Amino acid sequence: MAAVKVFILVVKAVTKPFAKRVKVSEDPTVTKASIWVGRFMNRMSHRVNVMGLGHKIKKVKELSEKQAKSDGAEFISEGIILSISCSLL
Repeated sequence: MAAVKVFILVVKAVTKPFAKRVKVSEDPTVTKASIWVGRFMNRMSHRVNVMGLGHKIKKVKELSEKQAKSDGAEFISEGIILSISCSLL
């Protein structure tokens, strides 16, 4: 069991540099994808929260590009780490 935990930690340590590249990338494709993912996640989380309270959804305020890029890049980088870890296991 301890070997599995060590293996998972090693995989995370190895994949972190790849995930960091997404966060600091200036590539237009990666930037657009990060902004889209960030805004999409904001819309979905807002909808879930509002519907969970029993209210109707009116309009979701769009995130700024900077915030959307930051949130989207974070989500994409965590997804990269998770997908590599799962594929290796």
